[in-house]
Amino acid sequence: MEYRVKLDFFEGPLDLLLHLIRKNEFDIFDIPIARLTDEYFQYIELMQELDINIAGEFLVYASTLMYLKSRSLLPANEKTEEQIIEEEEELQILKEKLVEYEKFKQAATELARRQREENELFSKEVPPELVKEKQEEQSIEANLFDLLDAFAIILKEISKPETIDILDDEVTVNEKITAILDILKKHKKISFSSLFYKARTRYEMVVIFLALLELIRLREIMVKQRAAFGEIWIYMNSVRAPL
Repeated sequence: MEYRVKLDFFEGPLDLLLHLIRKNEFDIFDIPIARLTDEYFQYIELMQELDINIAGEFLVYASTLMYLKSRSLLPANEKTEEQIIEEEEELQILKEKLVEYEKFKQAATELARRQREENELFSKEVPPELVKEKQEEQSIEANLFDLLDAFAIILKEISKPETIDILDDEVTVNEKITAILDILKKHKKISFSSLFYKARTRYEMVVIFLALLELIRLREIMVKQRAAFGEIWIYMNSVRAPL
């Protein structure tokens, strides 16, 4: 595939680890490192398949997780005291980074919430017909890993031929961008999953997903959830921030 995604605003490896911890309801102080490592690598593989540019930091954490997993699988009687101490120190460092980063994310979320409330307080009165739409859109913003979760489920549920027929050469990201925007002009919102049901092949589904990522990067659309890990809805972004 010629189109390669590079999105500077996408989250880093600590965001992915926190996402996995929340999704699986792990205790951050008692992480099942083997399972966490396996799921982390599943995301990395999917991102690589989609040609999403993975920062080197993701691979650094991948190495750390693999080291910790390999150590955790060894019987305790085969480890030296030095190895046990080293393993515990590495794991403690990771936990401390996650705890500190989670505090940072919570603070950032709170500041963003206060900013929204302040903007609403001093903004012009919203017309009654827009109140319901405004309330509907005030939901949780979906991040990259929420999108990857939803896309992975769709890939499993919707069976598409692996082979790419010659017509797929005509399927481009730009065409799918135009198609998505055309749909949003007719409808106030569309569900994430509805975009993929008419795709003929897995290749076309990947192109649609890349088109969505590009529209997010261009701030043309918003992707939101009513609740964490819930259905993702796509809206036209009425207020576009400068690129």
